[in-house]
Amino acid sequence: MITKRKFLALSVAAVLSLGMSGMASAADDELKIGLLLPTSGPLSFVGGTMKQAADLMVEEYKAKGGIGGKPFSVQFYDTESNTTLVGQQMRRLIETDGVDVVLGPTVTGETLTARPIANELKVPLLPFAGTEAVTEPATPYLFSVVPSDRQVAKAMIDLAKKQGLKKIAFLYSADGFGQTGLNVLKQLLDSEGVELVATEEFGPRDADMTPQIMRIRSADPDVMFVWGVNPGPTIIMKNAKQIGFNKPIYNSYGVAVPQFIEQTGATGEGSYVAGTAIMAAKSLPEDDEIRKANIANVEAFEAKYGKPVAAMNGYVFDAFKALDAAITENGGKTDRESIAAALRKIGFTGANGKLQFKEGSSTAQSPDSGAMVMLKIENGKFVLAE
Repeated sequence: MITKRKFLALSVAAVLSLGMSGMASAADDELKIGLLLPTSGPLSFVGGTMKQAADLMVEEYKAKGGIGGKPFSVQFYDTESNTTLVGQQMRRLIETDGVDVVLGPTVTGETLTARPIANELKVPLLPFAGTEAVTEPATPYLFSVVPSDRQVAKAMIDLAKKQGLKKIAFLYSADGFGQTGLNVLKQLLDSEGVELVATEEFGPRDADMTPQIMRIRSADPDVMFVWGVNPGPTIIMKNAKQIGFNKPIYNSYGVAVPQFIEQTGATGEGSYVAGTAIMAAKSLPEDDEIRKANIANVEAFEAKYGKPVAAMNGYVFDAFKALDAAITENGGKTDRESIAAALRKIGFTGANGKLQFKEGSSTAQSPDSGAMVMLKIENGKFVLAE
């Protein structure tokens, strides 16, 4: 026999059970995002500005009511610019934190550590490295929105040819980023009608590249391409000035950040940097698709942080946009497989041009995406190169 007291107890239990069930359902429906960035260590100048972009995107999508209309949370770990640590953090994000998707990490070495884990555990990974070492061959759970090193090298070569410079010297970092840059440059030589007259490498911790620059000078190039991330390129600019190297210097997108101008000072004046479309958004015509897709984020970033956008900020913006498009595409499903399946179909115009993922490819980029611009440092600012 059920007494009044027992009936009330059962009723309360039922209400609590329904409440718990509802809470679990809401929690299960939440999109859980992992974020890996190097906000300390040698790459903190990159990771710091990318974290600012991520914070801006979180604010924006919270204000909109979610990503693809779904509530979300972000679990962030600082990779400390440590490739070994990235592997541990990837497994922690996936196996302990239970994230549905991972954004990051940043550079080639870190991404090559994260990629096999993403594929093993079948979790979509949107890294902020776009080198062909990362995207080729294609793997099923990696989705890059970042321009490839081939697109960057082509933009640099195109400007050199426009300026009548056909003998190239290549000074690159002795790591995955630098090596893939050298490989694609060599592949482009014959078809582009340019000549590689010297190659030199530098270590990530080298403090003086004067000997390499002197050997390059003796090869009499028309232009020197520098391929790496700081601090190397900044040191190179200063060393080149010290020895009176007077040929044009083009840097890759590894230093397409305002900090590069600050760090190089007078030694960077007149040099060139491969940038991304977002960095020129304000200079594009009012009706340009890339401008229209980016101007709100550009202005919001500048207003919040008091500095211009960098190429790396655009990588973050596009990763969030891709995720928003994927959740919308799949009808609001937040499980890993549904996100991955949707990512293989989506396309949009973003910070890195006109992007379209295709089945069997790990990148949304293409030669005609409009991702790249060449910039010149003039009076302490980036301006479009002519």
